Amino acid sequence: LAYAYDCRYMTEIANECPLGDYGVASQVAHMTATSPLGPWRRRGLALVGFAHNPQALRVPNGSILLFHIGTELQPECVANCTGMNGSMLPRPSHCTTPSHAVSVAVADTPGGPFTRFPYILHDEIAITSSHTNPSAMLAPDGSGRIFLTQRRATSATVPLFVGHWSSPAGPWTPLRASLLPTSAGSPSTFEEDPFLFSNARGEFHMLTHREVDRSLRSAGPVQGIPPPGVYLCGGGHIFSRNLTTWYYGENIYGHSPNGTAQCDIVFQRGHGTVPTKLTSRQRP
Repeated sequence: LAYAYDCRYMTEIANECPLGDYGVASQVAHMTATSPLGPWRRRGLALVGFAHNPQALRVPNGSILLFHIGTELQPECVANCTGMNGSMLPRPSHCTTPSHAVSVAVADTPGGPFTRFPYILHDEIAITSSHTNPSAMLAPDGSGRIFLTQRRATSATVPLFVGHWSSPAGPWTPLRASLLPTSAGSPSTFEEDPFLFSNARGEFHMLTHREVDRSLRSAGPVQGIPPPGVYLCGGGHIFSRNLTTWYYGENIYGHSPNGTAQCDIVFQRGHGTVPTKLTSRQRP
């Protein structure tokens, strides 16, 4: 989920398809409410498929920058599972599987229309599908700069880029930053879906989906669901005082070897046949 004042941008999986088809079925819906507690109403589509992992920024001129992954597909290339009980109808032969790299869309108002700028990070490593899951924030110093990050995976380098709100399509300048191990753990532990923010003291933080080892866990509410294994169902944290040197932080939740709730609900429909991570992203 991504928030921008009175509106929310939310990933939807189109045409009755399951989450596993998100790479050719995900789209971004626009929702509004008068209170953060709701009720929320769906107002329409902000971005047609393929668009996933939305995060919105309202920038100084009032416009909305909607960071996401993917690019617009031809309508016939968006997955269609309507009436197929979760099975996808064959896609036309000319349809490709799009990259999951970072894109942005821009609108004057929260309801759009949005102008899309696909694949904005042209650094030598950033245009591949393995570099994905964007999170952006306005610099707290009022300079108008935007700090943009993406999936770290198991790298000891934190992928950060610096741009300006007035030029969302770029250029984006790489800011190479290191992640140091601490007593809390090592950068070799997989994590993704960062959320980048700063606090009142000017310190920078990211919350993430972090891998958790459930190999020693006991059975969940339903016997054997999820079975022992490693899942992206924990919450991670890394932090920095200057954006260039980061430290591996404590686990936020979901990391007790015998815990059940957080990992049990990552199984679609609760029956454990298809493991999947939580679809919402950790937020401060």
